[in-house]
Amino acid sequence: MTSTDRAKAFISNRLKRTALIILPLAAAAVQAHAGVIFSFSGGTFSASGNATTPTAFLTGTQIPNGVNGISLAGGTTFTTTSAGSGGSFSCAGICAGYNTFGGGSGTFDFDTILVQYDFILSDSNGSPLNWSLGAGINGLNNSVGGTTLAGGDEETGSFTISGLQGATLSSWNSFLQIDFVNNYNSGDTITLNIPGGASVDIGVATPEPGTGSLMAIAGAALAGLAAIRRRLS
Repeated sequence: MTSTDRAKAFISNRLKRTALIILPLAAAAVQAHAGVIFSFSGGTFSASGNATTPTAFLTGTQIPNGVNGISLAGGTTFTTTSAGSGGSFSCAGICAGYNTFGGGSGTFDFDTILVQYDFILSDSNGSPLNWSLGAGINGLNNSVGGTTLAGGDEETGSFTISGLQGATLSSWNSFLQIDFVNNYNSGDTITLNIPGGASVDIGVATPEPGTGSLMAIAGAALAGLAAIRRRLS
């Protein structure tokens, strides 16, 4: 073997080892959250003000996404039992919505969980609706809120819960509060729909900063290896 051949073989072998090392590291970063598992204990719809409390229940199914979070779904209609006035808060009048909770196991090897939501609100009297959605993990809480268009609309978005690094998952909870902005009459309704496939998802890991870089380096290494092999052949 000539010195040129030995140099080519050395470069090829080094590049092979680089690709084989980086790819498992990248794969491990993607799968690093598999040890955390959220479990669903129960969820109910309720109205603490002057409205009927539905008998429907919220459902929770596990998200097979490497974090094993919870996807909430369900729907119901709240009916006012007397006239009243709304206000600037999601619990100004009838204070309708849901409460749900659960447990879990495993240790967080990352700091931040993403809560994604997609639900539909509508009402019979054409009033805008105030809403507030919150979630907590191990007592660490965050929430968002807003106001729908007149008569309701679809609300989508996300927020995060941070400070989880190194903690063992023991409990989680979520709530949604809805109310009229304007005055309402007896018999007016608010309908909440959290469709399956859209839903409120708790336990979506935010991307690791290094994962994209590792995958990019691995891809470049494989591309380089392919180029070297073409030259050697």
